Amino acid sequence: MGKYFSAKDTRQVVSNNFNAVRGLFRLSSPKLTELVQPITEIPYSKFRRLMSGERDITVEELNTLYELLAVPPTTFMLPWSIKLPSKRTGFFSKKETRVANPVFDCMGTPTFPYSIAGKENWLPAQFVGQALTKSDVLFTLERLEGDDRLYYFEDTLQKMLEEYTHNLFPTDQYIATLQALYDRYPAQQDGSLLINDVADFLMYFGHALLAYMRKEATLNLYQQLVRASKESMFVRCYGDRAFSTASAPWVDDDAPLGTLFQLVNYAGRTKFEIMVRISAFLGEKRYEQISITAKDSPNGNTLCSIDIPFNYQEWFAYMMPTTVTMSGLRGKTPTSSADGITIWEGEIWKELCDEESVQPFYRRFPYLYPVLTPTE
Repeated sequence: MGKYFSAKDTRQVVSNNFNAVRGLFRLSSPKLTELVQPITEIPYSKFRRLMSGERDITVEELNTLYELLAVPPTTFMLPWSIKLPSKRTGFFSKKETRVANPVFDCMGTPTFPYSIAGKENWLPAQFVGQALTKSDVLFTLERLEGDDRLYYFEDTLQKMLEEYTHNLFPTDQYIATLQALYDRYPAQQDGSLLINDVADFLMYFGHALLAYMRKEATLNLYQQLVRASKESMFVRCYGDRAFSTASAPWVDDDAPLGTLFQLVNYAGRTKFEIMVRISAFLGEKRYEQISITAKDSPNGNTLCSIDIPFNYQEWFAYMMPTTVTMSGLRGKTPTSSADGITIWEGEIWKELCDEESVQPFYRRFPYLYPVLTPTE
């Protein structure tokens, strides 16, 4: 096979890699045989001989294992470490030195097709495939054994998942937007708000509200993926609390005195009603918009109105190769009307607050929740 290993070592390398991957998924050969049956017919005897290094791996098997385990063919075929040439000094020779195989660093990050994975597999499968094509991860896995190997892989996936959830939602921007509202319009001692410029208040409140809407939509996406993933075999590779731990920094901000509580207070303590309309414009330049109007409470006269455009698709750009549709648009006919399509409109205080208990502790804005559709 040239530079990295000789022809006589091919089967042993593939056998070692196959057994290591199988161990990470905690799969016996009979169980693996059972799982591949919906994809293709591979008898147990073939996996047994592959496991013992008695035969070569086929293209069909590589493709099947990729579809089932999200592990690219190169991870099975190439050695996870390479031996550096030894140098002799007199009668002595230096101890063999092995390093990570640099070939893996040249292959880029694999994407497990959503059309193969489906919602129940995509998130956990994506990181398994990414981890098992990183030269440093493979090198370390090769050197470890037993539980140490499993714990290291769990820890690797945990870190990747935490990085993903950190990038999933712009937490720093979210906090800064809310803090800008709090600083600009702090509550008075009696809890009231001093608002001299209604348009300015609506702009700050509108951006804070939009940030919270984005968080709710993103959280729903994450819950969809995690809820579906509980039945995925890929969770065999993760720790018990991997997903909840990764999302904890931005999921749990709705406790008493949290973000939603604050927004309810802002919407309820003004001397005017705040009406909101969320609309979508599906023309050549597609965008969404939140329109906020302040109306005088006694007679309903409009005091001021502002528009804040946003791009819903950009909220979920990291979900490719999957298309994301706003649930509130399903079943609605596209229009080129200047008014766009109304997703929702009404008084925002009533939308934010549970009017019966006045306790804002359940998920909001279901019309903004994402619907995931595989891209064919």
